[in-house]
Order: sequence, then structure tokens, then C-alpha cells
Amino acid sequence: MLIYIKSKISTCEQGNNFIPLGTIMKYPIDMMRTLLLFSFLLISLAAFASSELPNERFWDPPKVSVYPNPTSDFFGISNSTEVAQVAIFNLVGKEMRSFKAEEGIKYNVSDLPNGMYLIQMTNHKKKIINTQRLHKR
Repeated sequence: MLIYIKSKISTCEQGNNFIPLGTIMKYPIDMMRTLLLFSFLLISLAAFASSELPNERFWDPPKVSVYPNPTSDFFGISNSTEVAQVAIFNLVGKEMRSFKAEEGIKYNVSDLPNGMYLIQMTNHKKKIINTQRLHKR
């Protein structure tokens, strides 16, 4: 299927020939779809670039770390003032433990099998602050 469009350009170089104003040009339908999609993307990008973004998108999570690592019995979290919940996952993704976070507390993992675990820390809004690996010996 071809779509005919009347040229709005006064002159357009096409090889060595010039197309005068008002000449009807043929475009395949796929080319028209591509041009429309490209135009839409450019307009969307311009709208996105000019809009104000909320500060929450650029949220800088607190720097927290798990210590000691590796561990055999207990671990703690440094800078845990913004941490509300601590969850321990195995590497398959199964939640093994969950704790309510408190400043300066040690979390018991002595009854977990030896191996690697993921420690996920969330804030009061249930947003993930950080996820770190913990090696249990």
C-alpha cells in the first residue's frame, strides 16, 4: 500500500533532481509508520526533558553495611537509623527470616544452614534501601 503526500518543502534534493513545491510524493506505509513513531518519540522526549521530576526519583539511599561478614552466629547493620525491616533470603529467593530493625541490635542467624544469603533492608515506606550478601559459616 502506498500513501501519497503533497510536498510542503519548496525544494528537496533527490539525487540530481529537485522536487518543486506542490509535487506529490509516494511513501510506503511502513515508512510512514516509522516516521510517525519517530515523531512521537521526539515529542515525548521533549516533554519529559522539560517536565519537573519529583525529588523521590533521585532519592539517595543511606549507606548501610552488614558486619561481620562472613559470620557464624550474629550480624549487625551499620547506619541503621532509616532501616525499618531486615529480611534474610536464600539465593533461591525464599525468605528465611524477617526482623524489625532496631539501632545497635545483633540479628541471630546461628540456626540457618551455612551458605550465602541476601540481607534486604527496607525503610518505613517499605522501599528497599539496600540488599547485601552475607556469607554464613
